[in-house]
Amino acid sequence: MAGPGRVETSSTNTGALEHVEQNSAPPPPTATTSSQQWPTTREAFSQRSSALDSPAPLLQGDAAVSSAEELQREAAVTNQARKELKAALGEPLRELGRKYPDGEFEFSKEKFGFENALHGDEALEALGTLSRADATRAIREHVKQTWPKLEPAAIDEITHKVANEIGESLRYQTATQMKRTAVSMMETTAKHFKELATDPKALAKFADQLEKLPIQEERHIKDLYGLNEPTPMHSRDPKKMAERLLVRAKTIEAEASKLDRTSGGDRTLMAVAEHDVRTTALKAMGAREGSWLASAAGGAQAEGASLSSQLTGVKIATSVATAYFTGGLSLGLAVSAGASMAIGAPALTQAWRNVDAARAGESAGTMPEGSVETAKTNRAIATGGFVASAAAPTILHAPVHHLEKGLEPLVGEFVAKGAAHAVPHATIEVAETAAHQHRPHGPTGQTAQDKRSDRSGGAR
Repeated sequence: MAGPGRVETSSTNTGALEHVEQNSAPPPPTATTSSQQWPTTREAFSQRSSALDSPAPLLQGDAAVSSAEELQREAAVTNQARKELKAALGEPLRELGRKYPDGEFEFSKEKFGFENALHGDEALEALGTLSRADATRAIREHVKQTWPKLEPAAIDEITHKVANEIGESLRYQTATQMKRTAVSMMETTAKHFKELATDPKALAKFADQLEKLPIQEERHIKDLYGLNEPTPMHSRDPKKMAERLLVRAKTIEAEASKLDRTSGGDRTLMAVAEHDVRTTALKAMGAREGSWLASAAGGAQAEGASLSSQLTGVKIATSVATAYFTGGLSLGLAVSAGASMAIGAPALTQAWRNVDAARAGESAGTMPEGSVETAKTNRAIATGGFVASAAAPTILHAPVHHLEKGLEPLVGEFVAKGAAHAVPHATIEVAETAAHQHRPHGPTGQTAQDKRSDRSGGAR
């Protein structure tokens, strides 16, 4: 089932996504949000969830043993969450039971009110506490009460349908929340940079703090604030510092605006795979580690990364097909190269834009450190690929000619020409798109101002 406004770019295997949700990688290290106020689902639940963190276990010999009191408290929290989930889904399930007493229905045709129920605070609280397995058991109990005469196999089938519907909805809900969190972090960072740039006293204090840092630390903070762009020269001059801070703020605002305008389910999923703020967003939503809400967020990012990879494959295939058919139809090497370059040009433009996106992401803490350097490397590879694509007809004319002659007796003149011309273009496209897909991994969630505060003893 597609989420609201979802743009379908591929078919997704539901079973595979369920596996991703249930076996998602461990969540990234806890992010620090400093004094920022990120979007929340419900403040009361955030407080309640934070209070659920387990106390230090009692040590007995070499083993850590949880107290009986703690186990009872956890059981009480789980039972309460199960009740909340059943209450939230109760009316939609009862309506479903009245309309389909035999249990035969498909969610693809009707929603039965589940979407509204899953956006409610009670449902999100429960799903941010319960694991998928615990929640599914609660759903099965309710399904059994709704269709008491059905066989166990039929009860299991309906439970599976309902669970899939919930999982699909949660993927898009968490993706939307992650997008909003990333936008908020970027907007807050851009505002901080502009305020710093326009306040001479604050800027002088900032420069003084930088002078006291070790050289590597100073360089790192300057990179995050854009003070070393385009070069480290004049990075200590107050006027130049203000100018560069405003340039970086503008870059961050542009990326935040682009992300905020992102619409459609698939595009949103791809965006949150790029801007990884899962830990920060889940903390704001009050979701516990291991909860269905947390695993759904991981599933959303995994699906986004998969969609991006599929689009890369389409781009490669398109380039190969273009080179193949223009070469095979004997339109000439120049025409073939021109067509391939027309496809490569958007990739090159995007490679340059990715550098600014990485600058914004690193400064705002929505991308891991190293993203800028990786984007610059990818830009260089894309530029080289574009130049090679333009030069390929001349440079590769002799090898292509020999390849054509070798293939012609086996597959015919038309196919031989197409295959021979497809080879250099395909190689270039694979190199470019593979570079564009590579991204560093690491902790995110700390903005430039957070990291500066950490390194300067809390001074802002």
